[in-house]
Amino acid sequence: MTTTFKRAAIAAAIGFALSPVAALAAPPAGSPYNTDPQNSHVFDQTSQAIQQVNTITCYVASMRPDLMVNQGDYIALVNQTHCDPNSSASASASSSGGADAASYQPVIVKSTRADNNSPMMGAVWIDQDHQGQPGTIFAALNASEAPSATNPYGTFTVNFCQLMQGACTEQGALSGSAAGLTFVDDNQQGGNNGDHTTTQLALTKGAGDSGAGAVVLTDLTNPGTVTYQFAYNANYFHRSDGSSPHCFDRSLANADISAWSYGLYDGNGNRVTRNSGFPIIFSSGGTTYQGYAGYWGVNLQPGAPALVTGSTVTKQNFDGTPGTAYSVVAAAGRLTKYTRQASTLAQFAKVHFSLSFFTTLSGGTTTALIAAGAPSNGGALVQGTQYDVYWDGSAFQVDAFTNCNGQCVTQTLTGNVPLAAADLNPQSLNPPPDLNAWSQSYGGPVSIPGTTIAAAFSMNPSGNVYYYSQNVVYPGAAGGPANLYCVLNCPTATAINGGVTPFDAGTSNQWGGGTNVVTYHLNGSGDLDDGSGSAVLTSGPLLNGMYQNGVNSGRMVDDAEGGAASLACPNNGMDYCESQAGALAYYYEWATGPNSWNQFIGLQSGGSYLQFDPPLSVSFAVPNSASYGPAAGSTVVLEYDSFGQLNGIPGQCVDPSTNSVVSCNAANARYVPAFAIPFDPVLGVVSDTNGNTYYAKWLDAEVRFSLAPGQCAALTLSTPALPSLSSLQNPSSPSDPTYIGPEPTLSPPPAPSVVDGVCTSPVCQ
Repeated sequence: MTTTFKRAAIAAAIGFALSPVAALAAPPAGSPYNTDPQNSHVFDQTSQAIQQVNTITCYVASMRPDLMVNQGDYIALVNQTHCDPNSSASASASSSGGADAASYQPVIVKSTRADNNSPMMGAVWIDQDHQGQPGTIFAALNASEAPSATNPYGTFTVNFCQLMQGACTEQGALSGSAAGLTFVDDNQQGGNNGDHTTTQLALTKGAGDSGAGAVVLTDLTNPGTVTYQFAYNANYFHRSDGSSPHCFDRSLANADISAWSYGLYDGNGNRVTRNSGFPIIFSSGGTTYQGYAGYWGVNLQPGAPALVTGSTVTKQNFDGTPGTAYSVVAAAGRLTKYTRQASTLAQFAKVHFSLSFFTTLSGGTTTALIAAGAPSNGGALVQGTQYDVYWDGSAFQVDAFTNCNGQCVTQTLTGNVPLAAADLNPQSLNPPPDLNAWSQSYGGPVSIPGTTIAAAFSMNPSGNVYYYSQNVVYPGAAGGPANLYCVLNCPTATAINGGVTPFDAGTSNQWGGGTNVVTYHLNGSGDLDDGSGSAVLTSGPLLNGMYQNGVNSGRMVDDAEGGAASLACPNNGMDYCESQAGALAYYYEWATGPNSWNQFIGLQSGGSYLQFDPPLSVSFAVPNSASYGPAAGSTVVLEYDSFGQLNGIPGQCVDPSTNSVVSCNAANARYVPAFAIPFDPVLGVVSDTNGNTYYAKWLDAEVRFSLAPGQCAALTLSTPALPSLSSLQNPSSPSDPTYIGPEPTLSPPPAPSVVDGVCTSPVCQ
């Protein structure tokens, strides 16, 4: 008997799983499009309270101990982007960037079984870094029965301890059986406030599709306890926190679905693969570290030393052959080329973009925005505030703003405020100035030419809207720019090391046009020289302080585009206007800072760069149906990094207590993808800029039930017997019956046998 683990969540606890979608006639029924599994879970306020359950079960599923029974110690790479709920949200909601790329956590696993009548035993060691303190998670697995129709959870137990400085800073146990589920967790990881919290879950499964249970959360640092009770039957789910009971309809027809990952497939139903990256190892000081190299850079596991030019990393092969060694080239920053792509304003309808008004809006619009809740000071709008704007087919509408005070929070206006032509062209220029903004749905920067703006207010939205594909420029590679010209927010070594801002004083906030230009060139190390002979580096007082998340330059141009002259303001021909870059076929931006995503790290073999595929830009025509909300009838541009990572679907916020859509500035609001691309060969298709069409299929999704007031009278809430904290066991202790032994030393480290749940070893069962 082969025992498998399935991802558990309170979704499973309330007895619900999204039924498999029936195979479709085209693509072929036996193709991966129709056979690749889809996983889903129900999200509820109680599941938000026990995210650790999702993380544990996702890790176990990704390690595939069921396929490596009695094969000795092996390495599995778990994609933390998939298993960390916060990473999943960001990966789906974010349009691009290194944060969306796979982040692999190496895990040492040993899976054993005495015979077919004995349980599968698993030992797991995970090295982690918590707030600068190294530690190791020890986990002991025991599984004797696989999930089935009569026992949907299987029969298993996972005991774990996060060992740091000789003590379990977090300790817990998750168990499943035909009777239900239990989970208990004692978390003393501390943090800045010395937090100490406990979680206890008990679910008792009833007859058929029914059950009841409770989750108890206790804060021992600031004493307080919250108890969630729940009960369910085939049609409804009842939950209460003691003061706010809610009843939900379990029908899929009335539920909202958000997908966290997708696969793309070609016309034959085969997976669309990208040369997006591969696992690597790096040895230093007698220690070998795991990592991953891809388009967004090279990342190593926490605690690994920094890679520098001349370091050597080795690709990990999964067929037993030696991996290729690559030489590292590291630069202090990253130069990205943005190449313009064209759409129309009609296609851009309902697509939201972020915009700052650096000119004075008309009096009526200013009054209306302030009345709707926009930030103001003495009757004037606060300059620099980011506004959420979209074209509704007849006017540009403002419906929200972003206020950054410590952290950035988007707040919805009390009503939409339309913009007049004078708001976007206060000086009555002909043509109006270009509108440069940022759109999550279009993958980043967008530019609406002044001619399009003028035509739009004449109700002829056939003019162009431009968005941009992105490609990293490899230092020293052929075709790179010899010189770069910057007129807005141009970082310099002098400013970073002692300025008020990291930008040249003459170009800092030179939004409306100015006479200053900074000329750069890439030096032999791939760093940006600011013309003074000094490289714009990643260290300095400002980059270690308020700019610790990094610095981005304004848009820069090269000689082939006409140099600085190509940025001349159109209405006086004298000053430089950075907005003119939107009229060019391409432009560049430079990023620098202390983080891996601010820097360039490339790999070379024989003096040539190893180049990875950039994300594939595809567009999705959102069906014009009310179930797709404000995005219905619009076209969104998405980025496909690799299988499972399709990013850029617009988001919305929901109340975790009621699952209703709320303003993102509401208390406890939770950000989720606003819709899921349907698994349908007609509606669920995307297209790239070359006209190629692909089928999209969601792989991981959550279901949120809709409210059903008054329908749960027959469901009784109670608190069953909860698992005891005193029952916790310690698999890191030699005196504990669950002890799994010391962490093995695998030298030399073997190639991973499992990568993100896929077994790559020839010994897989």
